[in-house]
Amino acid sequence: MKRKIVGILVVTLLIAATVLPVVGTMNNGNTKINEIQLETVNDGQASFTDGCWQRDDSGGYVTLINNYDLVGIGTDTPARRLHITNPEGGAVVMMLMDDDGKFTTFLQKDQNDYFAINQGHWDPEAYPDFYITDYKDVIALKEGKVGFGTGDPKDNLHILDDSPSLTLEDPDDTDWSIAGANDEFSIASGSVGGIFAKKLVINMDGNVGFGTGDPKDNLHILDDSPSLTLEDVDDTDWKISGNDDEFSIGHGGINSGLFTKDIIINNDGDVDVHGTLGLVGNSYSTIYNFDDPDREVLCLNARTTTSDGAAINLYGNDDPLEENGGFRGQVRLFTEGKTRLSITKHGKVNIHEYLQIFGGSDISEPFDVSNNEEIIPGMVVVIDTENPGELKISDKEYDRCAAGIISGAGGVKPGIILSQEDFFDGENQVALAGRVYCYCDASYGSIQPGDLLTTSPTLGHAMKVTDYERAQGAVIGKAMTNLEEGQGLVLILVSLQ
Repeated sequence: MKRKIVGILVVTLLIAATVLPVVGTMNNGNTKINEIQLETVNDGQASFTDGCWQRDDSGGYVTLINNYDLVGIGTDTPARRLHITNPEGGAVVMMLMDDDGKFTTFLQKDQNDYFAINQGHWDPEAYPDFYITDYKDVIALKEGKVGFGTGDPKDNLHILDDSPSLTLEDPDDTDWSIAGANDEFSIASGSVGGIFAKKLVINMDGNVGFGTGDPKDNLHILDDSPSLTLEDVDDTDWKISGNDDEFSIGHGGINSGLFTKDIIINNDGDVDVHGTLGLVGNSYSTIYNFDDPDREVLCLNARTTTSDGAAINLYGNDDPLEENGGFRGQVRLFTEGKTRLSITKHGKVNIHEYLQIFGGSDISEPFDVSNNEEIIPGMVVVIDTENPGELKISDKEYDRCAAGIISGAGGVKPGIILSQEDFFDGENQVALAGRVYCYCDASYGSIQPGDLLTTSPTLGHAMKVTDYERAQGAVIGKAMTNLEEGQGLVLILVSLQ
């Protein structure tokens, strides 16, 4: 860039000269002094006249020195060590040149309180009219705003550069760098002239990184034990942390450094809640542990008051309160403030009101059936005398080994299944009580509701009891629907006799 300096007072100081605190006046009232060279006054080149030292040579400039140690350029009444004004009211430019006069630093000040420091090259022989080449803005102060690299600062601090940065150097400790380059803003620590490590980065995607120069999410924290603290100036502070073993959310005080972990999630996915976990924003609808660290009770509440709604309490084996001594190791279900169901630590289930089952209509046990390749739901089965503990499909009349009916015919499912793991397992659910559909054969007599039913010679089918003496111990139940002829399903009330 090339710029011409016109209409201003230009003062040129040779950087190589020996500078003394001096006072001088302008040469012949000119508005431009090509050069003022401050030199020692005892070298025989100056004389003292009227209280001032005045150069004797005819170099086209005058330097005046007096015992007040003040220098005035453009004024004969300097008020400071160096006082420069433009008598014509224009701007003032001070040029600091290197030894060959080619490289120049400019200090500019105009009447509008604009001050700037600029750099460039001025070759008096090539550009006698003050054309400045390679012009560059260094510092500018305008209307209370400071600019680096720009002569027109738009904000309180405005830095213009290909990779703008601001360095804060501590001579005794860590240095800091604030930079904006390569599509990111960063704050880094390190040492001037050495390596800086980025502590905060904001990239063009809006991602913010702490401890990482490449944030992968909206907020990305990289550290051995990363954490995020939320400080409330008037109340409780909160801390979110994550390390090798767990993620946690805790409350406490940032000044004391003491935080209590309220929620912990470990590497196995286990979740620990210390305190109360609200479900619907209601103080009574919660999951919580008692605040007393000695208590071993976990409560799940879905209530609007202490006496309505529902709650489930899980009591530890060592819960110390005497009044809850009978609850140790239990699970208890409450509604309307009353216990409705409890499970003891030994596995006993207590129903404190009544139990209503909607899923099925009979009580069954699982059995293995020896000839099960022919079995279908609704068939009558009897005890298999050749295979202890197993059943088989019935095939004779009035069989006192009658055991029940295979459950599930007609879409009616078991309501209760009785079983003990590792002892009485089986593949077929056999109804021992309740209502089920049973295959019957009416060729031995038409069946009407209320008739007693027993085994028949037809495989897996029941028939109407006609010989009550032989039926003793062979009755499987009573018919609840009729079957006039042939074979089909009859709803029966199972009652083995």
